[in-house]
Amino acid sequence: MLVLAGMLTQRFSSRFIKGWFLASTALLFWAVLPIALKVCLEAADPITITWFRFLFALTVVAGVQAYRGKLQQFKQLSLKQWAGLFASGTFLIGNYLMYLKGLAYVSPGPAQLFFQVAPLFLAIGGVLFFKETLNLLQTLCFPLLASGMLLFFLKGSDISFAEASLAAVSGGHSGPFWFGLAFIMSSALSWTFYALVQKKLVKDISSVNILVFIYALACVVLLPVSEPTALTSLSLKEWWVLIFCAINTLVAYGAFAESLKYWSAITTAAYFSLIPPTTFIMTGIAYQFWPEHVAFHQINFIGGLGIVIVLVAALGIQCGGFVTDWWMEKKKAGTGLSAKAATPADLDAPVREAA
Repeated sequence: MLVLAGMLTQRFSSRFIKGWFLASTALLFWAVLPIALKVCLEAADPITITWFRFLFALTVVAGVQAYRGKLQQFKQLSLKQWAGLFASGTFLIGNYLMYLKGLAYVSPGPAQLFFQVAPLFLAIGGVLFFKETLNLLQTLCFPLLASGMLLFFLKGSDISFAEASLAAVSGGHSGPFWFGLAFIMSSALSWTFYALVQKKLVKDISSVNILVFIYALACVVLLPVSEPTALTSLSLKEWWVLIFCAINTLVAYGAFAESLKYWSAITTAAYFSLIPPTTFIMTGIAYQFWPEHVAFHQINFIGGLGIVIVLVAALGIQCGGFVTDWWMEKKKAGTGLSAKAATPADLDAPVREAA
């Protein structure tokens, strides 16, 4: 029994590490994306940049899948699965468009703050739709996570939330500030539904093929409101940055989609709450090399404390998820393998999360 438990623990740890690697890749790429987009936005509008990023990703991923003969899977999809694909793509496109609309009324600081409700929405969705549960450690860490995020955003620098709101108006943004926040919150909710539908679809459809469909749908929807001819005026440096943004889309969403195979929505939600502090750190590094393109605001002691609290809370939620899933695997092993001798096939069978 000790040998069997050791093999199961090693197997689950492998799954956890795979999920961590994939989620970390997505987190890092999403954290540096605003820095690169800042350079691109000096030469082209956001929708055109977004359209190009999807087009680039579609060309690469569809080409690879076609070469491997994996696109045949689309012929085998049921009507329900096609509906899920359309829903996933629609939610992601809505996330992009509503966030851009919100930035017409809100400056990036408050917008980034309120979009961070998305990981919390994702955790709630995991409980409601995937029957995931919070253990005691996770229950205690989620309020801690929220408090750390509030400290970081509201008291983390010399610029208060009220001053940021005023800056949004004085900076040329028109319309009510709270109207813009409604768009940002709607964008976060749309992203949450995209992630939940993606988690459901990835059990039956290749995550890469899901992205092929989403990229294609986004290219078609965004083309009428984009201006591809504007890209011809980009300099060589701007083109390199734009291509990096396109590769960012390819890698980040691919890694995120794969990570959902190995981690619960609750664990994933907690981990991606680290994006804002990571963005802040990467911005500080980028400022040392490109001060003419990157604006950086120093944080105070409270802001640093907020970052530490977020890191500790996120780590606690992940540890709680690890313990819970390991215990469930151990119980499954006790009931499913006790009646017969364990075989390599039993130990290598993929673990399916409850849908």
